Amino acid sequence: MRKLCQQTGLRRRQQGDCRQRGMSDRLAVLPTGRRIIMKLAIFDLDQTLIAGDSDRLWGEFMSERGHVDAAAYRRANAAFYEDYLSGRLDIDAFLAFQLKPLGQHRHATLEAWREDYLQHKVKPLALAAALDLVEQHRRHGYQLRKL
Repeated sequence: MRKLCQQTGLRRRQQGDCRQRGMSDRLAVLPTGRRIIMKLAIFDLDQTLIAGDSDRLWGEFMSERGHVDAAAYRRANAAFYEDYLSGRLDIDAFLAFQLKPLGQHRHATLEAWREDYLQHKVKPLALAAALDLVEQHRRHGYQLRKL
């Protein structure tokens, strides 16, 4: 929110002002003095909106489709996942590993992979109750972001 406020010239009011009125939304004041309320809901994807880990699913997808050397990729992906679970993940090494195959292909190819991945790996694991909650927020005018 702070970055958004800086980019748009908004000044965030103290959260206490919103709490006193029973609101959990962020109150922002435009440079003109006009007040606006931003209703923002942020949802984590992994183990929240889907019953799985999207990084692991991506590795499975890349291996199954033959976009990478399956055996080597699965071994490395499993090792990174274990490091993640134990709190020892080297994020720089993980990102270099995850992003390397992407840099070797055209944008149109990556978009096709993304659509295939979402349809065949992510959507089947979507949790109905979580999607209902997202839709409820959408109906109430929240700006939605997924992490």
